[in-house]
Amino acid sequence: MKKNNKDKLEETAREIAFAPFEVSGEVFLSFVQWAVDLLDFIGEFILFFVKSFAYIFTGGMRIGTIITQMAFLGVDSLLIVVFCLSFTGMTLASILAQQIETLSYGSELIGGAMLWSMTKELAPVLASLIMAGRAGAGITSEIGTMKVTDQIDALRASAIPPIRYLVVPRLVACLIMVPIICFFAAVVGTASGYIAVHYISPMQISYMTYFESVRNFFEMDLARTLLKKSLIFGTIIALVGCIKGFEAHGGASGVGHAVTSSVVTSMIMIFFADVLITIFHV
Repeated sequence: MKKNNKDKLEETAREIAFAPFEVSGEVFLSFVQWAVDLLDFIGEFILFFVKSFAYIFTGGMRIGTIITQMAFLGVDSLLIVVFCLSFTGMTLASILAQQIETLSYGSELIGGAMLWSMTKELAPVLASLIMAGRAGAGITSEIGTMKVTDQIDALRASAIPPIRYLVVPRLVACLIMVPIICFFAAVVGTASGYIAVHYISPMQISYMTYFESVRNFFEMDLARTLLKKSLIFGTIIALVGCIKGFEAHGGASGVGHAVTSSVVTSMIMIFFADVLITIFHV
């Protein structure tokens, strides 16, 4: 009996002694697996990017499908983007007006500040995040459903390249519609700022003061930044959505997991790309 108790105590002591090493090993293996998955995803992203643009430049596009995808991915997302950016613009303008009222200086600058904030950062980032949640999820769910029902294998069996047939139309649609929607988002966000500072704020900044500031602060570099960011973000939304759709497996639950992964990955990549563009002036 004493021997059994002694054995149990020794076994417990060994477990306690080796527990930190087991936890460290599990953490290390998890990190290695994450790194492998990350490299695998980066490789897939580059492969899809190169093949898609190769088909685009060699004429492997179907105009009818592109127009359909533009309506699905862009036009159907416009209302929610405009709705969200209008409230964002009103909120930001109200905050700026409160600060200007406290300082008793700078009312003639608020229009320009709204224009810069919207075009350089808020409009492209927020509009792209909204589209990643709506359009990106739609891309993944559609392609993921095709994957789990073996329709993509049927395309390959029919000698139809899945990237040309499925990815290229969605990529081109995003490259066209995301910049357009970001432009509308910037215009609506800036204009809604005037509504806040004129009709809601106690300052009641006039139409001439606000939009004269907008005109004075406008420069082509703002438009180039908006276009550059929206094109990069549109590429991310389309390719990540397609890649996650191609990776879907395991029926309906697998498609749901792929959609969640697509939205999260797109949002992280959009923020990361935004940081790189802003810091390094890419």
